[in-house]
This record gives sequence, structure tokens and C-alpha cells, in this order.
Amino acid sequence: MRILALLSSSYGLEDNIVKEMERKGHEVVYIEDKVYPFDSYFVKAHYYRFIQALVRYLKVKYWRKKIKSNRELSTKFDKLICVNGYSVCPYLFLYLKSINPSIETVLFTWDSNCLYTFYRNYKYFNRIYSFDFLDVEKYNIKYLPIFWIKDDNWGNNRLKYKISFVGSLHNDRFEVLNRIVNKLLPITNNYYIKLVVDASLPRFSFLRYVIYKLFNVKRNFITQYRLVKNIDSSTLVMFESVPIDVFNEILRDSEIILDIEQPFQSGLTSRMMMALGLGKKIITTNKYITKTPLYSPEYISIIDRIDPKIDAEFINEPIAENTTFSQKMESYELEKWTDVLLYGEVGK
Repeated sequence: MRILALLSSSYGLEDNIVKEMERKGHEVVYIEDKVYPFDSYFVKAHYYRFIQALVRYLKVKYWRKKIKSNRELSTKFDKLICVNGYSVCPYLFLYLKSINPSIETVLFTWDSNCLYTFYRNYKYFNRIYSFDFLDVEKYNIKYLPIFWIKDDNWGNNRLKYKISFVGSLHNDRFEVLNRIVNKLLPITNNYYIKLVVDASLPRFSFLRYVIYKLFNVKRNFITQYRLVKNIDSSTLVMFESVPIDVFNEILRDSEIILDIEQPFQSGLTSRMMMALGLGKKIITTNKYITKTPLYSPEYISIIDRIDPKIDAEFINEPIAENTTFSQKMESYELEKWTDVLLYGEVGK
């Protein structure tokens, strides 16, 4: 089968998808899903609405140039597999359909419609999946979490940390982490919790800080500025990014993984899926996980982001093997996950 893979770039996850489809014997042409920083279809970019026509023009121009420079786009394809589809526009589908009248189009989004108006493009796809539970309910589409990948090194390591978290700064994550650590200390101090903050500030950063502070907007930038300028300090903060192999090692070395989702997001993060796939326990602020097929109180403890109450028994009790839960997780491992996108079901 010939597949056109239009995939968003995210920590190398797109490479895993392409390699798995190729491993299954398919011929894959990969195109990166281009993101426009001033795209007015981002929900928070409403102040760019006046250039919406320009954004549409740039997307058409992008695809015309891409088609002209990449001859493979003018060949036959059996399927279009699209992840997110920020660069999708009507011109692309009209062109693909003109060459491939029977092409099947499949969309998976690992971001929420609260972030970007993906629903505008649903009409172009034969099958639609989302990791976001609220989007699934609202738009009557199919639920599919992000995949996880089996780790050959799992089981060959000794647990070093009771609890770990490594993640980037966004929204209220810094404040939430501080609340959680304060509640953790009476139970255990064996944790590795680090918030990665970008140390580079844009031009006129002080002026921006004063204005944002005055109007109580751009909370993320205010926190970043105060940490970078050492107005606020914390042992939880680091200013260097964590390589993916180090991130995976910390995850493997931990008994429990802490998960703090973005407030508007109901989907399960890739961190959570990888941890559950490896048999780790999870402490999460994502209350929507109770509505998914993956919820199990043996593995998952839900806390409030404003007033987190840490269950000492959950932390101290060894995890018991649950065959039913393990079988559920197997269906979302990369091999079977790609089967869903390719065939609509596992193992066809």
C-alpha cells in the first residue's frame, strides 16, 4: 500500500509512526505538517483573524510549491494518514482526489480543538480519531489515545525514584508542581521533579512583563520571566532541555510518574501512555481519564491541581499485576495503534 503521511513533528513521534508503517511493508511518503505561528485558526490567536485570508493563501502557496518540488506527490496513493493537519487546506484535497479518486483519508489529532480548530477540516476525512475525550463527545468522532512504544531496556534497571516528573513550563504547571511537592514531602523525599524553562527571553522582555502583569495575561511568560531573572527561584526548575534518552531513563527508573496536563486538555499525554504501557503507576491532574477505557484505580490516582491531596497508601503500596489492564494497554502499543489508522481496526 502507498501511504502519504502528513504528520506533525513532536519529539520524534512522527518518525516512529513512519518506521512502523514501513515495517509493515507499506511504501510511505512523509511530509511534515507545517505550522504557521500566526495561524488565525489557533484559538488563542483571535487577534490574527484579520489576516485569515492571508493564511489561507499561504497554505495554498505552500502546497503548490511542495507539489511542484516533490514529484512523489503527483503519484498514486491508497491512503492519506494525517496527524493534526495544521497545514491542511481544500486545495490539497482537491489535488489528491484528482489523482487518487478512491484515496482513503484518515485524521488523528493529538491536540485539542480548544487549541486549534481542527473540526473545520473534518469534512475532508473518511475516518477521524482524537486523543481528546471532550472532542470525541462533542464532535461524535472516534476515541484513540496516543500510542506507546515497547522499551527493550525495561526490566533491566533498578528503580531509583519513587516519583518523577520532567516537563516544560506551561500555564499553571509551576504553581501546581510546588503544591504537589509540598504535599509529597511528609510521605517521601525520593523524587525527581524538574520543570524545564526556556532561558532565552524575547526582545523588550521587561516591557512585556510589565504590560502582561498589569493586564493579567500571558501567565506563562510572566512565570518564565520571573524564573529566568531569578525574581522567583526554585530547585524544581532547570534551564536546559532534557535529551529524549535521558527522559526515557528517568521514566524507566521511576515507580510512579506524575502527570500535569494543560487545563483545557482532556486527552492523555504521551508521558502517561508510555508510563502505563511500562507498568508504572500514575498520579495525574487529568480527571477525564475516568471516562476512558484505560482508567484503573490500581494504576491511576487523580488529584486536584488547586488542592492536591496525595494518597500515601497509593504511593507506598506495591503495584499488583493486572492482566486485563495489560491487555488493554497492548491494544495501544505502536504496532496495533498504526493498525487502527491503516485499517480501522487492530490486526486486520
